[in-house]
Amino acid sequence: MSSLIGDVLLVARRDLAIERRSKVILDVVLPFAVVVVILFAFALDPDTGTLTGATPGLFWTTVLFSTLLTVQRQATFDASPGVRGMLLSTQIEPAAMFLGKVAAATVFIVALEAGLALAVALLYGPDVSSAASLVGGAALIGSLLFGAVAMGASGTLYASLTASVGAREALLPMLVLPLCSPLVLSATQASAAVLDGRASEAWRWLGLLAAAASFTLVLGAWLFEHTLEDA
Repeated sequence: MSSLIGDVLLVARRDLAIERRSKVILDVVLPFAVVVVILFAFALDPDTGTLTGATPGLFWTTVLFSTLLTVQRQATFDASPGVRGMLLSTQIEPAAMFLGKVAAATVFIVALEAGLALAVALLYGPDVSSAASLVGGAALIGSLLFGAVAMGASGTLYASLTASVGAREALLPMLVLPLCSPLVLSATQASAAVLDGRASEAWRWLGLLAAAASFTLVLGAWLFEHTLEDA
């Protein structure tokens, strides 16, 4: 178990180091997400309350689009000449490799969520007073964390599956967007329940998010070896 954890941390540190040097998340993905949030603000009339009511859905839709850019960049780098062979030649178990990549993706997505949450709070003006309570705050943090893990695991798995396929830049969104729709729905409902002062109702949606994240982690750890061999 200690060896597995060590390998997971090694892979996660490797992906984090690559991002620290490239700064793609900070320089490309986060600005893209903020621009999407701003476009939603212009497209919907904030005076009607539509924008405020749609805040959770718009937030999580933007997170999903940003996740696509994040995992696609990681998959493109790993599929580059020499890198795939190097990954196969290491003594790291494929399951540990997958979990490490998901851990790094989760860190990226949580950072994106933090930046987006600030932008949404400034532009959309949602009532976050209910999130200040212990139950509401825990439910909101849980939705952000479980949503990040579930989307990171799903995106990493599907990006690896399409790494060796032609036109993967078009194929990946076609796979991820429909299959991640239940995740967006659950995260949206959980966040909406908290913002509407119904924090106790958010826990069933959090349970679905946690179950989806656990299932995808197990499935990805099992399938990742085959995706490496087929690539």
